[in-house]
Amino acid sequence: MQIEVLLTENELSAQFLSAFEARFLPEKFFYWFPLSVKAWLALCQDGAYRNFFRSSGLVSGHSVEIAKLLPQDLEAISIGSGQGNKDILLLSAIQDSGRSVRYVPVDSSQALLEMACREAISSGIQYQAYKAEATNRSHLESIVSGRKPHLFMILGNTLGALLPVEMCRLLRAISKPGDFLLADGEIYAEDTIVGYDNPLNRRFAFAPLASVGIAQQDGSLVFKTKPAEDQLGVYYLTKHFQASRDLSLNIAGSTINIARSEKMEMSVSGKFSREAFSRMIGEEAGFSPIREFVSRDQRFLMVLAGA
Repeated sequence: MQIEVLLTENELSAQFLSAFEARFLPEKFFYWFPLSVKAWLALCQDGAYRNFFRSSGLVSGHSVEIAKLLPQDLEAISIGSGQGNKDILLLSAIQDSGRSVRYVPVDSSQALLEMACREAISSGIQYQAYKAEATNRSHLESIVSGRKPHLFMILGNTLGALLPVEMCRLLRAISKPGDFLLADGEIYAEDTIVGYDNPLNRRFAFAPLASVGIAQQDGSLVFKTKPAEDQLGVYYLTKHFQASRDLSLNIAGSTINIARSEKMEMSVSGKFSREAFSRMIGEEAGFSPIREFVSRDQRFLMVLAGA
């Protein structure tokens, strides 16, 4: 497999230890452990997690139309590609339209990145994968090379799990005229939390903790939603683990003690009004929206924009 490593396992191990010491677990560690990968794949196969199917449905339903709007020869850079199956839906349509495309999946999860490579190989799509930090500008700048137009893809509500405005601005800063952005996000509703506070998603969210020896009876996992204080139309789904007893963990050879009632904060997931999502990509980041696509249930939005 053609995977270039910009983020090593040793670096990830050190970052994971630092995260536990700081009592904050970033998004990337929910896809790092084998147990996490297994839980993620199970989540994607279950209808209770609607966002996977909303995103896949938008891509598959509009891939032919999107392909026609793209140049004849391009590189498709997928930020936080995961296992790559949504990407391949679009890339296959681009290839079927007679265009030449090179797939560049970018992820910090070695296991999921290997799956994305296998998707490309089985579909006969040229690729070069990068194990990298999605939000690291130097990593992304080293990946974006050559004169071909780029299609930056951030699918599956991945943008909401990052700092969305900052991420869009970063991609705009490293893009050039003729490049494109394809991003999607979840439209906030009063019952948004139902899609997350369910047994299968709880198992996924708990997997990094279980991977270091924390059991369900050691504490509780709490989900909440709240509006962003400084961004109109943006909402955050938050989660944290609260210990119900004193815990002593051995992580990467170091002992981490978590006291009873202490919290381990976890990465948040951004949700948006339709207007806020479009504004973020256009007015706030500087891309020029070309097309908007909305899921049948009006709960997911995908935007194609130009640099």
